[in-house]
Amino acid sequence: MSIQMKIKNMRFFILPLSVLIFISACQKQSQPPSQISLKGKPFSFEVESVAKLTISKNVPETQDVWTVVLTKDEQKAAWLIQSAPHGATLLDPLAHSEFINHLLDTLRTLNITSQPDSGPLESFGLATPRYALRWLDFEIRIGDYNQNQNAYYALINNQVYLVQGSTMGMLDHLRTFQTLR
Repeated sequence: MSIQMKIKNMRFFILPLSVLIFISACQKQSQPPSQISLKGKPFSFEVESVAKLTISKNVPETQDVWTVVLTKDEQKAAWLIQSAPHGATLLDPLAHSEFINHLLDTLRTLNITSQPDSGPLESFGLATPRYALRWLDFEIRIGDYNQNQNAYYALINNQVYLVQGSTMGMLDHLRTFQTLR
């Protein structure tokens, strides 16, 4: 069999294969970028790239309800409290940088364990979440604890998930605003 015949026979194989690869690539591109894998880590970022972090805490039973905006001072390699709870003026805006960096690092390791059945945000404790964090292009709201799943409800990209990870332990240490000082 000549080389020309082999090439002609191969094109009948290569052409359909090329079409399948093209269709597969188009389908992957059509998925919205905000979709998160049902299991796995929802946040991928470098801690060093974060220059601003907003934390809101809402635990009415302990009257611990506040929001704080933190910014990184690159020259001092330190986190500063840009906006304190309830508009308070701080004489020393220096924040607990190690705690904040560690909190950010744990957000990268947060795991989605599953997605619960749909329901109103209130049923997951997410209408008024216990914690809300915003940084870079990310946001997470953390609601009630699900004892059966040993996980917390979280709102990420307008989807409710059950999440686990050391982020929850770090937030438990955030008993009051003073922890950030």
